[in-house]
Amino acid sequence: MTPAWVWGDRRLWIDETLNDMLALSDRFVAAVGHSHIFVWRRDDGSEVRRFKKFLRPEQAWFTGSALCLEANGRVTVCELASGELREREPAADDPELPEVLRDRTGYTRTVRWADGRTVEFAYPNELIGRVTVGGGRIAVGHGMRSIDIRGAQDGSVLMTLDGACDGVLSPDGRWIAVGDLADRRIHIAEVDAWTPPNVDVVNGDIAALRLSPDGQRLLVVAGQHAWILRTHDGVTVGRLAGTVDPRAQWTEDGSAIVGPGGAGLVRWDAGSGAVVREISLGPRTKAAEFSMDARGELVAVVTETYPGGLMLVCGEEAVVHSLVDGSVVSRVPLLAIYDEHVILAPDGSELALVRADGVRVVSVGDVGAIREVARADWHGFVTNGLQVRGSEEEASRVVRVVDGVVEAEAEVGIMYRFTATRDGAWCAVAGADGTIWVRDAALQVCWTLPLKRHVMAIALAADGAGLFAGGWDGTVHAFRRPEDAE
Repeated sequence: MTPAWVWGDRRLWIDETLNDMLALSDRFVAAVGHSHIFVWRRDDGSEVRRFKKFLRPEQAWFTGSALCLEANGRVTVCELASGELREREPAADDPELPEVLRDRTGYTRTVRWADGRTVEFAYPNELIGRVTVGGGRIAVGHGMRSIDIRGAQDGSVLMTLDGACDGVLSPDGRWIAVGDLADRRIHIAEVDAWTPPNVDVVNGDIAALRLSPDGQRLLVVAGQHAWILRTHDGVTVGRLAGTVDPRAQWTEDGSAIVGPGGAGLVRWDAGSGAVVREISLGPRTKAAEFSMDARGELVAVVTETYPGGLMLVCGEEAVVHSLVDGSVVSRVPLLAIYDEHVILAPDGSELALVRADGVRVVSVGDVGAIREVARADWHGFVTNGLQVRGSEEEASRVVRVVDGVVEAEAEVGIMYRFTATRDGAWCAVAGADGTIWVRDAALQVCWTLPLKRHVMAIALAADGAGLFAGGWDGTVHAFRRPEDAE
C-alpha cells in the first residue's frame, strides 16, 4: 500500500502520543494522550480544555458539559466549564454499557447485555482492541490498523474502517470518532459515509522525499520501498521495483531514478518503476557512500562488506561505475577509512574526495591526475550554493557560498532535517521539535510550520510555496504557503 497523503492540517490533532481511548457526543470529542486528556468542540475543532492525565480510564463518555472517566470502579467527572475534577461512585443514570469479556490471549471478545443476549467474535491472528456499542452497532478495533462495525444482534460484520486502531461510536451509532497511536489525529465521520483517514499505511518510516525536477511528482521512500505520487493530489502514479535506498535521486530530466537498491546500484524508469539497469555489488555488500551525476549515468560508491557475524570490511577505494554499459570508469584509493565523502560533479567529469582538512579532486577516467585543494580554494560543484554547518546535537548554520565566499549566513538552532531548491533560492529547516522554517534567498524566515511531530524527510517546491514532510507515522503531509492556501 502507498503512503497516505494529507493536504494541510485540518483534522484535530494533539501534540503528544495518542493513547487508545476516545469519547464522543453531539457537541464534544475527547482523547486521552500520553500525559493529558484533550477535549474539543466538534463544530469548529477548537480546544475546550485539557486535563493533566491522572489515570488510564477503562470507559469514557460525556454527560451534559462534563467528561466522565471510569477506572477501577470509580468515576472521575471533568467539568469542561470550570476545569474542576471530582470523583464519585458509578450512578444509575450512567450509560448502560454492556459487559465486554475477552480471553487471555486477546483473540476473542464476548459482548454480554443485561437482558442476557450474548454476541461473541474472534480474530485468530490479530489482537482485538477496544469495543464500543451504539445504535445497534458494535465498533471493534483490531490489528491496530482497522475497525470493524458489527451488528449488535448477531455480531456480523457490517463494514470495515481501514486506517485507525481505536474508535468510539456515538450513542445513536450514527457517528464515529477514530484515532491512531502514531498519527496523533482524531477523525470524526458519519459511519455510513466513512472514507479512510490519512493515517499510517506504510510498513516503515518515511525515510526520504524527493521532488522531480519539474515539481510535478514526489518520490517517497519508506520501509525500503518507494512510490511516486502526483504533487497536486497525492495520487500514486508509480512504484519502484525491489528495495530502494533513501539516497535515491531523480535524474536531471526526470525520466529516471538512480540509487542503491537490492544488492547493488539501480537505475529505475520513472514512468513504469521498472529496473533499467542494475550493477551488482554482492549479496553482503552495500554502498556506504553514494553519489551520481545529474544524468544518472555515472555513480560513485565506497562499499562496506559484511562477511558474516560481526565482521565488517570497509572499502579502500572509491569506484565510479557507468550505468550506461555497466563498466568501471575509475578506481580511486582512499587516504583514510571513514574520513572522506565521495561526490561526483553534476557533469560527471570530476570526483571529489572530501576530508575535514581539504579536498582531493580527481578527473574521472584519469586517476593519475589527482590534485589536492584547500576547502577555501575549492570552487565548483560542491562549494557553490547552500551548505549546512553543525550537527543534530549543536546549533547549526545555513551558509550561502559563491566561489568559496560566504554571501549570507543564518543560525538555525538544532537542526534535524534540511532541504533546498535546486537554485538555492529557498530552503527549509526542520527542528528537533518538529517545527519547520522556510527561508528565502537572503535566508530570512518567510513562513513557519509548527508540525510538532518527528520529521524524518522534507522536500520543498521550486518556488518555495509547497512543502512536503514525512516521518515515523508513515504519512506524507503536504502544506501550501499560508497566503496560497486560502
